[in-house]
Amino acid sequence: MARKKTTGPAVAADGATAEVGESGRDPAASLEFCQRILRALTGVMIGAFGLIVLLTTISTGPFAQVAGRGLYFLILTCAAASLGTWLTRLRAERRAGRRSHAVAGAPGKG
Repeated sequence: MARKKTTGPAVAADGATAEVGESGRDPAASLEFCQRILRALTGVMIGAFGLIVLLTTISTGPFAQVAGRGLYFLILTCAAASLGTWLTRLRAERRAGRRSHAVAGAPGKG
């Protein structure tokens, strides 16, 4: 069954209305979801880095080397996923008409 694309106001659980885009999602909810993903990926990267430091402090044996290499690739994967999520968030902000890096008081383009 094909899903119908809708636009217009959507009513939230608290009775507030939010503008819904062509994808059928609230732009604010999409941005919040992207922020949650970015926070989670940042936590994973920090945790993996901490484990690498801990493992290499305790031992330099084969297990520490293999585990450290795996954690290193986990960090690289999280960094790539973060970049993709950040780009997706920027596109969503532009579609919603928001500016992500506007300086307060600076003259804008529009």
